[in-house]
Amino acid sequence: MVSSVLFAQNNDNLQLIDIRARKYYSDTDIINMTPVKLAQVNFIYQSSFVINHDKPCSECPAVDLSKIDVGTLQRLVDKRQRTYQSVPGHPIDLLSLNELDAELLRIEQEFSNNTNSN
Repeated sequence: MVSSVLFAQNNDNLQLIDIRARKYYSDTDIINMTPVKLAQVNFIYQSSFVINHDKPCSECPAVDLSKIDVGTLQRLVDKRQRTYQSVPGHPIDLLSLNELDAELLRIEQEFSNNTNSN
């Protein structure tokens, strides 16, 4: 009974994971993800970049967040990598690998702290 409950919970991962990540993970990989891993993967695909709106650009189309596929973009170790969805377009700054590692560790610690406080 416990294994069927765990399977049902993990099977929910298929609905919870960012759709862009599904190109890089099999259903089995996703089902077997821990809540921490799922949160980390979702962070990578949803929040590991910053759209730069510092300079007004009336001719720039809106950035389509659903089309930012970080799995195809190259990150730098110590510096943010700039990319564009269109030209002209608003710059999209990818977090550096060091920033990304720090965020993934923060997520892991956040889950650990929540588990320890329960």
